[in-house]
Amino acid sequence: MEQADLPNSCEDEMRETGIQLLMDWFVSTVQALIDASGSSIALERMKQYGRHHGIAGGLIFRKNMGVTGSDAIAIATAMQTANMAFGVGIENFKASSELAVANVTSCLYEGCPMEACEALCHTAGKGWCEGFSSEFDFDVPYALPRGDSHCLWVIRRKSRIYTPRDLGVENLAPIPKPSISKEDCQFWTAAVLGERWVISTKAFVDFSGSTTALSMLKPYFRQSGLSFGINYSKRLNIDGYDARAISRILDWMNSCMGQTGSTIWSSVDEVEKVMTYCPFSGSPSEICSELEAFTNGICEAINPEYELTHTKAMCRGDETCRRVVRKKRT
Repeated sequence: MEQADLPNSCEDEMRETGIQLLMDWFVSTVQALIDASGSSIALERMKQYGRHHGIAGGLIFRKNMGVTGSDAIAIATAMQTANMAFGVGIENFKASSELAVANVTSCLYEGCPMEACEALCHTAGKGWCEGFSSEFDFDVPYALPRGDSHCLWVIRRKSRIYTPRDLGVENLAPIPKPSISKEDCQFWTAAVLGERWVISTKAFVDFSGSTTALSMLKPYFRQSGLSFGINYSKRLNIDGYDARAISRILDWMNSCMGQTGSTIWSSVDEVEKVMTYCPFSGSPSEICSELEAFTNGICEAINPEYELTHTKAMCRGDETCRRVVRKKRT
């Protein structure tokens, strides 16, 4: 059976909607962890993942860009390109082989809790440098989430001692800015936000265990789905209140998140869809549970008599995901 046609929509809108959802989920997961554990514990839990996140990111961009060096210029060149792709308002890095400096005037994560900045920007930056050379480190003496007017990024050889005032007199050369397409920016922003949402979820599960973490996170995801369903049922002109109406808005959401599949059964009472690709298929099962809470919020927005269940899920080890929308069983 063919998948129901999606409403005519702009691909840019789909990508931007997916990015906004990922941003909301990431920020809310971090804040929930802080509320449950306190600032210092949340920071330490996320830092454990932040370092590896940075190392992996640095190695990916090093390879993609063909960067061969391991000094401050090489590290800054790749870091500048990556952060421009992530939507960071970064001024030109200025660098020598020993030192690189940049001002950041706006950031995708500017409204995030400070702990997210410290663990997944500062600590990730240290990991980024480590992936290039163990001789270099990353500092953020000024940061927007701390109340400063801008972020100051410093890549330095570990033996190099400095104060922020010293940096203005250094003999550093600007690193040329690359040209990055809108499509690449959208791709990398979604990839990074998705990874950081997974990281914050893992950190929460490490702290409290899966059951407690999900008991705190699911209500937020349900509320997020409820708002999404109310908003997009109007924007997409979705008529009706049955399983097919719910499935149409879910198909739109799947497209926003880069998930693909096909509908194998459709009636007004029940719609079954098999998902063959999901960017979170290799993630912990908690991610699927969060998404299921979100999609049940969508169901509630259209008709609270319906619910969504996953009879199969790739993140639980199945080859595909199989979702069923139908009336709640009594």
